[in-house]
Amino acid sequence: MQGFGRSFFALKNVLGVNKKIADPEYDMMKKRLLDMSAEFKKAIVTIESLPKTVVLVSTQHLTILNSLHLCVQMSNNTPDTLNQITTLIDPFNKMQAEATKYMNDVHNLVLTPLKTYGEQFNQLVKRCQVAEKRKEDFDYANEKLMDITKRPINKQKGLADAQTLYTTAKENYDWLKLELIEDTDKLCKNCEVVALPVVKQLLDHYSQYLSELNTTWNAIPELTKKIEHSDISVEYVIKAFADSMEKDTNVLNKRNSLYPHIEPSQQTQQVEGIQYTQKIENEQVVPPQQIYQIPTQSETTTQQQTHALPPLPVQKKENEKFCKVNYDYEAQEANELSIKTDDTVKVLSSSGDWWVGELNGKTGQFPSNYVTLL
Repeated sequence: MQGFGRSFFALKNVLGVNKKIADPEYDMMKKRLLDMSAEFKKAIVTIESLPKTVVLVSTQHLTILNSLHLCVQMSNNTPDTLNQITTLIDPFNKMQAEATKYMNDVHNLVLTPLKTYGEQFNQLVKRCQVAEKRKEDFDYANEKLMDITKRPINKQKGLADAQTLYTTAKENYDWLKLELIEDTDKLCKNCEVVALPVVKQLLDHYSQYLSELNTTWNAIPELTKKIEHSDISVEYVIKAFADSMEKDTNVLNKRNSLYPHIEPSQQTQQVEGIQYTQKIENEQVVPPQQIYQIPTQSETTTQQQTHALPPLPVQKKENEKFCKVNYDYEAQEANELSIKTDDTVKVLSSSGDWWVGELNGKTGQFPSNYVTLL
């Protein structure tokens, strides 16, 4: 029954309807602990990111130089430019090594001891959670004792057990609370002892890095003075769009100059054929939708009796036409023609989306956007 009562009390505590014993001394201690812990963690996080930032500066410069060095190397020009960039890469390699040393020194001599020291804050915060659990037990024991003492003397059943529960819960909470107050006070005061060595170590290592960096950097201006060009050239060296073969008119003009004996109309047809071929290569070709009419009952009966397909319309022309197949197409209906890539089909009718053609002695329809006229 006592277990149920304790669980019900915990539920009321969550809902905030329980009467808690005020303890400003504990509340003040916890606030002080959490505030200092937050600032200590902020310092650790910043110290951890500082060396990475220092290393990143030299690393990014080195990345730029290496990339441009490779570009010049691939250009196959005179080696002078390549050598000038190479002489600049060497100091930055040295600076990166100095930055890496600074990062390792800060990590080993400052950050690692600081994290170990800061673990004490985490331990005290965890002990506060235990103390608050015991405080809840203490509040429950106090409420239960108060309920019994409010009754008439002859109805105060369980008073001795309630007093024992109250005393035990109070001692469990008070002893841990006093320890937390004492340890928090010692830890906060000791931060003063830790702070100054951290500041000294941090700035000494940074000063040493800057001194070495300055020594290395002094060689850079002398090297850059040897580079003749100072302004970045933005002059275009490629053909402008107006003169580029990207424009179809330029292609036609060049073809006219190379092949003056070919009529312009034939050249235009060739260009259109090339453009069409490029277009169908870059697009997913879908055969045009065929529309079939549902036959009437009389037509269905006639077809069932004859079992014959209607003749395909064939338009006869004086000049035969042929087309080249660009994509495979498998016939879906009896009156369609199966075609394969690179087949040459004789075109019998080229009207509409579906053409009529002859291949290997078989006549049928095929999608016009799968082929190119020859």
